[in-house]
Amino acid sequence: DTPRQEMSTTSTGTRTKRPRKSMVQVTGNFIQHDGKSAGGQDSKSRRSSSKWLHKVMKSYYVANFMALVVLLDAYCTCAGIDARAAKHEPDVALLVISDVCLVLYTLELTV
Repeated sequence: DTPRQEMSTTSTGTRTKRPRKSMVQVTGNFIQHDGKSAGGQDSKSRRSSSKWLHKVMKSYYVANFMALVVLLDAYCTCAGIDARAAKHEPDVALLVISDVCLVLYTLELTV
């Protein structure tokens, strides 16, 4: 097995052939997981919970709810912008609703 040749350019602009470094093989004896979590829940029930959560998050109900959240957030954002343009402080309820919408967006992305 001969090493492959690689073309390189020197600082003077001349091209030279140099042998390529050999491939490195890494092996190890890794610690294996026994299938139980710290809470005692096994991986099979975690998978079923994960499947259920994934199914819920992909449902039409959640999609429609998130569409309403987007519309509500858009309304709160516009109302806040209008209040600032009129040199008034935006209502605290609008700011809280916008923050709740942000939390819901984050949860949707992480789940």
